[in-house]
Amino acid sequence: MKTHRIAFENASYLGQTRRLRELALESLKLYSVKPVQIKFINHAENATYRVTDSRGKKYLLRIHRPDYHTQAAIMSELKWLRHLHSFETFSLPVPVMSKRGHLLETAFAEGVGKHRSVCLFKWIDGLFVDPIVNEEKMYKIGELLARLQTHAPKSLYNNRFYWSAEGLVGEAPKFGSIDQIRGLNPKSQMKLTKLRKQVLQPLKSFEKKFPKRMGLIHADLH
Repeated sequence: MKTHRIAFENASYLGQTRRLRELALESLKLYSVKPVQIKFINHAENATYRVTDSRGKKYLLRIHRPDYHTQAAIMSELKWLRHLHSFETFSLPVPVMSKRGHLLETAFAEGVGKHRSVCLFKWIDGLFVDPIVNEEKMYKIGELLARLQTHAPKSLYNNRFYWSAEGLVGEAPKFGSIDQIRGLNPKSQMKLTKLRKQVLQPLKSFEKKFPKRMGLIHADLH
């Protein structure tokens, strides 16, 4: 077993990605996939890898950062994807069951330090439809979001309650406050803080008036 003198949190970005690859290899043992290639994609809130198996099929392996989302929150996303896939309307990265028949698994590698939630998806090639954003395209995105909303079953709970008005633009939001941005000049900071407060109140009013319309999160639209 390889030992590491530096804790994962204190390792460099490159050092962390190397250790996460060890975890990726351990994770894939939980699935009926024989990998011949594992290509690193990104390491931020999650670590992601494109996996190609011996038959040429591609998958996306996602390793979750500990203490970021609960397992219930992750499961709600996976169930949501499978539910949408059942309509055969949307092209989606469908979650793959593990050998044990689970959508969400837990894996461990000594260099990473903590057990992490992992999941595997069928790979879908992405495509930028158009680099230009205008009012017409934003309207179409709104139509798509509305279609997603109508497909959401009442039994599906988001379990990500911090994506609320306060969680997005409140005093202590999920990703940190924008009221104290390092390197920003005082005039610009004042303007941003003012805009944040202006956005917060209409969002809070919307939540109060339409509590059942808060089920989707930003990644659903992705």
